[in-house]
Amino acid sequence: MTPQRPPLSFLYVDSDIPPGMTIREWRAHRAAARAAQQQVAREAGRRLRRRRLAVARLAVRAALPLRLRHKRQQRTVGRGVIA
Repeated sequence: MTPQRPPLSFLYVDSDIPPGMTIREWRAHRAAARAAQQQVAREAGRRLRRRRLAVARLAVRAALPLRLRHKRQQRTVGRGVIA
């Protein structure tokens, strides 16, 4: 028969924690990696939204008759805002 183990012992069969690293260090490493990953995702979302807005602006500008486009540009340049 196999010897009985104490009731509080446990054995890791498979672990993501590299050998020699404490659980606290692993959690800090994992949290930093997750934060960096979320930052990259946020920046990608911002780029996508900016691109969609630019396309929408171009579509609106192309849909305006040439007369209105010219007047609109003159009006906004006078206020210091470039359309």
